[in-house]
Amino acid sequence: MSDRVLGVDFSGAADAGRSTWVTEAHLAEGGLTVVDCYRAAAKWGPDRERAHAGLRARVAEVGTAGLDFPFSLPSPVLGDRCGGTWQGLLDWLADDGPTDPDA
Repeated sequence: MSDRVLGVDFSGAADAGRSTWVTEAHLAEGGLTVVDCYRAAAKWGPDRERAHAGLRARVAEVGTAGLDFPFSLPSPVLGDRCGGTWQGLLDWLADDGPTDPDA
């Protein structure tokens, strides 16, 4: 395993390379030292497929990564099952939640 750690501000957009940021830090006894920070587009290109492929390869090479990515659900799930509100989502998850991932 590498002595590097990645921090990734992830994007799934079509041009994900432009909005995905990667920070590389060196892990030492005293903590972390940032050694690089870049857009995925600078290393692997702006389109989603190339940016994600490059990111996957870098994570596999480094071995340790923290990812920040948005949690989302399709609109029909939020509307039909949760009344279109966050409180509705929380209530749904607290009660039964999803029983069928395809429902």
